[in-house]
Amino acid sequence: MTTTAEIPHGSPEMLCHELASTAAAAAFHADMAAQYAAVGNVAGALYALRCLIACTKAAAGHGRDLHALKQAEEFA
Repeated sequence: MTTTAEIPHGSPEMLCHELASTAAAAAFHADMAAQYAAVGNVAGALYALRCLIACTKAAAGHGRDLHALKQAEEFA
């Protein structure tokens, strides 16, 4: 297994790793928001939703970077 220290920064592999990590965090926060809402914990649900939004924005950014990198490689 490759550690992140062995993956070159800015490489497609690193971007895929970061995308997977932030998408997993988004899924975790979505589940937490649902669980908090199910038990009536409004503050917890709203906090988890804010975390979900932040993780989703970060994952989308990694996706954009990966897409741009792949397009640049096609034209190189």
